[in-house]
Formats: sequence, C-alpha cells, structure tokens
Amino acid sequence: MALIYDTIVTLDTHLKILLFGLSGSGKSYAAAKAGGKPGSKEGRVAILLLEPNGLASIRASNPHAIVVTAYDPKRYGKVDVWEVVEEFIRDAMSGALTAVGVTTVVVDSLTELQRVWRDRCLVDDGVERKRLALHKMTQAQWGTWTERFRRLLRTFRDLPMNVVAVALVQNETDDDGNITAIVPAFEGKKLPNEVAQFFSAVGYCYKKEVPYTVGEGDTARTEKRIEHRVLFQTGGKLVVKPFPGLSASEEPDPKVWAAKYAASVAAGEAAPAAVTPPATAEAAPAPARKKRTAAATEEAPAENK
Repeated sequence: MALIYDTIVTLDTHLKILLFGLSGSGKSYAAAKAGGKPGSKEGRVAILLLEPNGLASIRASNPHAIVVTAYDPKRYGKVDVWEVVEEFIRDAMSGALTAVGVTTVVVDSLTELQRVWRDRCLVDDGVERKRLALHKMTQAQWGTWTERFRRLLRTFRDLPMNVVAVALVQNETDDDGNITAIVPAFEGKKLPNEVAQFFSAVGYCYKKEVPYTVGEGDTARTEKRIEHRVLFQTGGKLVVKPFPGLSASEEPDPKVWAAKYAASVAAGEAAPAAVTPPATAEAAPAPARKKRTAAATEEAPAENK
C-alpha cells in the first residue's frame, strides 16, 4: 500500500504536556482541570495517581475526575503498583477509557512512576522485594533500566488521547554549586534533560504573592493573595517549552491551553487534500550512519518573573 502524504492539519493531534515544580506549586490541581463533567465537550480526565498527597488537590480541582489510586494496589487485587499501571496503560491503548468518555489521562507523578519502574525492573532481574531499598544498582543495570523507562515514556507519548504528566523539580549545578539548569526531577544523568522530547509542551508550575487593595479611601489597605501560574517560555535556566498559541505565563488550566492551541491551528490556512505519490516514485536513499539537587525556591526564578 502506497504512503499517504497528509498535511499536518488533517491529522489528529493529541497534546502531551509535562508540568513540573515544587510540592504545593499546583501541579496536581492544574492537571486535574484537563477534563470536564461526564458528557461535556472537553471529555473526562482519568488520573493515574501514584501518590496519595494529590487527592485533596484533585478533589478541589475536578470532583468529576476518574481517579485510579495506583498507590493502593490491593484495592484492585494487584500484587504491586506496577500491575495497576500496566492495566491502566492497556485500558488507555485498547479504547476502554475512551468508551467511558475519557479524552485525557494524567500521570501523577512521573517522578514516582520512575521509582516504581526501577523497583519492578530490579525484581525482574531477580532482586528480592524486601531488599530493594538496600540494592545498589550496577552501571549496566542503570543503562538498561533508563532505556526501558524511555520506552515507557514513549508509550505514554503515543497514547491516542491527550496526556498530562506531573513531575517534581530539581536543580542541576556545576562544580562550584552554581545552578546551571532547573529541570524535571528524574534519576539518571541524561534523562532530566531528555524528557522534554516526549512532550509537546513543558511547563513550570510556581506560585507568587500578588498585592491587592481592600476597602476604599482612608480605610483602604493592601493585602496579598497567592496566585498559581505556569511558565512555558523563558530566557532563564528553566527547561520549558510551549506549543503554538501559548503565552510565556499561563493560568493553570489545560482546557484553556487546548483552546488556545485550537485557535492557533484554526488561524492557519485551510488544509489541501491529501495526495498519494505515483507508484513509479523512487525510493528515498538510506540515511547515512552516523550534579543535581532538589529545587529550593517556591516562586519562579527572579529572571523569569
């Protein structure tokens, strides 16, 4: 069967978003807003929750969200957390989630999922579960485990629906202790800087104090409230990236981001019809071969405010 050459706007596009930041920066709250009520045009959101601390934020953000509490595998008759993760992925790939109106899945969090995945890989290598905390990985195990985790990230990237993933944050420093990059928190030398390639947008969640005036005239006074924001563009050290339509700083609502993306696409030219190359077209030629710490600031770095 000959290839069909579609223009990009004729293809289905599912947004893949990574949100990272400190604990309490609004990651889980923002991710849960990706879906609406049952039967809504936005579709529902199904959340793979690996840490119980996110429950309160999710409940406050979206009481209609579907939540799979993977951190409690016995609830589903599973031996460990990974068995719950595997079944969730199968349901997402098979269409079982789509059948109940789910258009977006959330992974909360990828940082914890990496630890779960590491333990499962070690068990597969013959390490006893009770000795996992004491096991010191060899260089070969690090390499194999990291590559297998990249494959897992590709699996989420390739799901036929929108994906919002959450991660903690860490600082990378040079030998003098100077911060060189602020990245999603993952184990491994390369992975924190590579993970952005698996997502169409990467945002940094932070909170800041915003002054506002209460009262009028002589009784007026200034108070402060906490405002949550997501940074998608910066000239600083943050590893972030936007998709078309996003501003540098956005309110924490994926539905708003998706609407901006759709408006950006709609503003483009109408897509021409797909074309099929003639059977006599020549084949394309073969290609030629060819130190981290936990982040310590609650707000966006000064150069990014």
